[in-house]
Amino acid sequence: DSVLDMVVTEYLYTHYPDAEGILTNLRSAIVNFRNLGRIARQLGLDSYLMMARGEVQNNGRAREVILANCIEAVIGAIYLDSGFRIAETFIRDKILVELPKIIAEGKDVSVKSKLQEMIQSELAVTPTYKVLAQDGPDHDKTFLVSVMVGERPIGFGKGASKQEAEFSAAKDALGGNTWRSFPLP
Repeated sequence: DSVLDMVVTEYLYTHYPDAEGILTNLRSAIVNFRNLGRIARQLGLDSYLMMARGEVQNNGRAREVILANCIEAVIGAIYLDSGFRIAETFIRDKILVELPKIIAEGKDVSVKSKLQEMIQSELAVTPTYKVLAQDGPDHDKTFLVSVMVGERPIGFGKGASKQEAEFSAAKDALGGNTWRSFPLP
């Protein structure tokens, strides 16, 4: 993923020099597991994976993460076998080509970033995330997370990873907007 990060960061910096405030959001939208998993599937990488029965039955998030890891491994193999420039070409042709679509669909704005910006501008504090519970075996975990303003929960989320649960909690908080009635923590 280091080669991927380097190529994406350089590309964004050179192609969007006036977008300093949103470069992190753009980078996140390009390299997140959902986008990379979708690209891996488009390339047919899923047909080359051998998975345990539990993973095959789980067609959700865990499979997407595996596919995202797979495309990162392919990028690493290209880099080791053929060098940086060939890996860069692969990333530009297969991953960065998706950037206009990501921007057009508004996927470049992270729900967590949006919530953080809103809360910081209105309450001058940064929201935090707290894992309330985790359940299940390693291959099929579920996390329950709350997003907090001070000591007050403003949203709850569930997911197969902490990141997914945090995303869900931020979405819940934005949907309810109940945090706007809170006094400063």
